[in-house]
Amino acid sequence: MYTDIKPILKKIMSEKGVTYRALGQKIGISESGVKKFFQADDCSLSRLEQIAAVLETDVLNLLAQAKEGTELQEIEIDPKTQRQLEKHPQLIHLYWLLLVEEMSPDEILNRYGISKSALYKGLSELDRLKLIFWKVGDRISVIGERPFVVKPSGPLVKYWIRQFSDSILGDFEQSDAPNEDLLLTQRFLYLKKQSIKDLKRRLEELVRDFGEISLKEKRLGKGRTTGVRLHVSYAVGSVVSDLSKLKSST
Repeated sequence: MYTDIKPILKKIMSEKGVTYRALGQKIGISESGVKKFFQADDCSLSRLEQIAAVLETDVLNLLAQAKEGTELQEIEIDPKTQRQLEKHPQLIHLYWLLLVEEMSPDEILNRYGISKSALYKGLSELDRLKLIFWKVGDRISVIGERPFVVKPSGPLVKYWIRQFSDSILGDFEQSDAPNEDLLLTQRFLYLKKQSIKDLKRRLEELVRDFGEISLKEKRLGKGRTTGVRLHVSYAVGSVVSDLSKLKSST
């Protein structure tokens, strides 16, 4: 978290002529401590705010400067890899936990109660398919950065849609939010081809905007965030499939 901000901090330090030693004196740590901060994979928000204040900036401004790396990107899994995954649905689920829910191997073990050997076999297969990089110490790098969308193409599309639809219903049924706060909206629209294109374009713009907001809010780490799913599709046929049990009330 915040790793893309560190090069910006170094640039500001260089422009202002602030050395590691001078920065350390301002925030109360040694010069070696400052160097470790810049070399580490992660850092605390409080430390980042301290350094930003010394450099006469703030975290939000730094995130804005790092915006170039926050563009919503499409992740497309090639058809050959999709066919491999299609044969082993559990690999799809494992990839989802790593990619979307950003769970660590230990978190997956604790939540789902699977054996370590089974998990390692799955990680090894995802690594072989080049969907993840499995590093020493069970550190996982997932192909693709957040925020992202999975491009709907290939043999896995219908599988993703079925899983997605079931999850939407499950989330709705399990939600304990009051009715006025439920984030479930269904609208049935009749649109011409050009209007559908306009709707698609505007939704993509909306998702991109909120994708960038999502990344910033996650990086700031202040307050609780909630996962949101968005699904729009063509309506083929009716949602009503059977009226055979309808009885006359008279």
